[in-house]
Amino acid sequence: MNRITKVMTNIPTWVSSYLRSMIIVMLVVTISVIGFSQPSYAGLVIRGGTCSAQAFINGADSDMSGYITDLSVNYTDETTKKEDFWQFRPLTASGQDFNQYCVATSDQIEMKGGVLRADRLPGNDLHYLLNGKAKEIAKVLTRYPMFSELHIME
Repeated sequence: MNRITKVMTNIPTWVSSYLRSMIIVMLVVTISVIGFSQPSYAGLVIRGGTCSAQAFINGADSDMSGYITDLSVNYTDETTKKEDFWQFRPLTASGQDFNQYCVATSDQIEMKGGVLRADRLPGNDLHYLLNGKAKEIAKVLTRYPMFSELHIME
């Protein structure tokens, strides 16, 4: 029996099962991320609606760890100035403005582990899907501007 086999036989069964499970999870996550095309330039990420980790979890597929998949956002590489978000904002299904918007730069999203993937829709070439840890993304994809300031931009 070689040295590695001896070490492996001395590990409790639950530990080896846990390690195997972790390897499988890492492989699945890696495979799911492959093929996601991130924006090639810094830009602006905008989401309509409530800006919180829970709202992001409710608005996307998520797992028990709070990792969200396919959160609907708009992305533009035309600017990184948050005050310009108004030109690129998503609208509700009925074409109305949301009562608030969450805005961050794509660099901020990426620094928090977020991954953007193009998902252009008819009538919305700026539509992207965002994946990452909801709590981390919520730290940067925050309400902007305050609702009372929205009328100034019209």
